[in-house]
Amino acid sequence: MLILLMTACAFLSACKEDILSTTDPDVQLELDLETIANYIAAKGYTNVDTTASGVRYVILEEGTGGDITPNSIVSYHMAGKLTDGFLWATNIDTVAINADAFDSTRAYEPFVISYTVDGWNIPELIRGYRALELGYREGIAAALGKMKVGGRVQLIVPSGLAYATSPPFGFGIPTNSVIIYDIYPTYVRY
Repeated sequence: MLILLMTACAFLSACKEDILSTTDPDVQLELDLETIANYIAAKGYTNVDTTASGVRYVILEEGTGGDITPNSIVSYHMAGKLTDGFLWATNIDTVAINADAFDSTRAYEPFVISYTVDGWNIPELIRGYRALELGYREGIAAALGKMKVGGRVQLIVPSGLAYATSPPFGFGIPTNSVIIYDIYPTYVRY
């Protein structure tokens, strides 16, 4: 019985890998671009910028506080969502409360980044996940230089620049999901 169970698990794991690995990146990118276009149209965004690799970003509020420039140290809040509005991560307590996702055991603190000779020093939010090395990092680096403290930007990251077929376990992110990040710079120091 144990051998039968182990064989079944191995078979299902192999099937899952085959299904996930057969997703053609070019086909997935076309699907993502359609999802992104529909999302942008539904939101009524007209001032959408695009990074070199394809991350879209929309500055929703430029902000009225301090300029964010090279050599700045910036703190910011973040909310990670899917295009359907599902909140999968945030460091904003009120957003977590409104989404019925508040966890009283964690601190809801802003992230802190700085500008260095090599560009923005952006810490990983979830260790080992490529979105934070690709779409998230590129999008936030491009957008922050155009903002002031108190503003708000939304990053729209295609799945290939996000978690693709390997989303972090336990966050409720389906494979090949377009990821939305709302970023709120809250403080700058020079």
